[in-house]
Amino acid sequence: MISKVGAFTLIVLLLTGGSSYIALGLAHRSALSSLDAELNQQLPARISQAGINSFSDPQVEAMLISSINADLADVVYQSSIAYDCHSRVLALDESAVALASATVADAILNVQWQDGELIRRVDIGVDCQPDTVNIVSGQFLVSFLLSFVLFFLPRPLRGSAQRRCGALMGAGVDAARCQALCSDPALLVVPEEGLPWVSRAIALGYTDAAAFAVGKAEDVLQFDAAHSRVTIHGLPIDLPATPFIYYFWYASCRLQQAEGWFTNPSIRKPDTENARQLIATMRKMGGHQKAINDLSTKGLRAKILDQNRSKIKDEVVRVLGEDLARAYLFEGERDVRTARYRYRLKISPQKIRLNF
Repeated sequence: MISKVGAFTLIVLLLTGGSSYIALGLAHRSALSSLDAELNQQLPARISQAGINSFSDPQVEAMLISSINADLADVVYQSSIAYDCHSRVLALDESAVALASATVADAILNVQWQDGELIRRVDIGVDCQPDTVNIVSGQFLVSFLLSFVLFFLPRPLRGSAQRRCGALMGAGVDAARCQALCSDPALLVVPEEGLPWVSRAIALGYTDAAAFAVGKAEDVLQFDAAHSRVTIHGLPIDLPATPFIYYFWYASCRLQQAEGWFTNPSIRKPDTENARQLIATMRKMGGHQKAINDLSTKGLRAKILDQNRSKIKDEVVRVLGEDLARAYLFEGERDVRTARYRYRLKISPQKIRLNF
């Protein structure tokens, strides 16, 4: 199996070879194009200025070829990546085709122009020599940088990973962290419904591994009476002792009663029976004596229930956020029999775990 270093080296070599080949071709084309434009611009004017009207005289032809070659010898065209070209006359007018076809050159440039009723033609042979060292070294540097970008930047996400990244971004994870998370194979075993929990765990400062564990955790509301702590989908929430006990008590109602509703006591008549049950629970769990005394002397009142539900909501929302917390808090409605409000936990009884 090819190592990362070996794969990176192979990519650099392939890119260097390919880009050097392309660079040579482009440089050759650039050099010829520039020289062709220069010859077509200057050569006809130079010949006309010399007063040469015919190329048929062998002496005139030889003199003209020698003169043009002398000028061309001083022209060494160098492209932007060190491609040097040297040119020479191959033929004039009628003799051009035959002589040019028999001459070896990298390329043949045809310079044609109208001279009265005649069409003049000069064929120029061009030989180009690339500066291979400069070309290859330059392309190697470019290929190295490009390979670094291609090899070490995060790969584009596809399929399930792309959907998961979209879900995490929708839940508030920034794009860069999302890319890193979704490139981790461990995320693939997190069910999609657990992704909002991964996002929340990250927002709370959890490591990636710990956040993945939260995403895979069982969707339950678990009570730990020894530490006044509830754990929801793997996220622990520490509560003050009295709100924890009331949360626990509402969970007990959800488990023990048919539909789990508890109606607020009348303002004029506090609930003494449930007050005794709560007192027993508080003593068992080490509740505050002040809360116990309040229940003993005043009974269970709607005001106390409302206050503790509010405290529970504040703490759960602080940890889970509004959206995730909603399913583990309270729902309320007016009791048609008493016209007072009644409340219960939204979560189904099957997802409640009470641990003393």
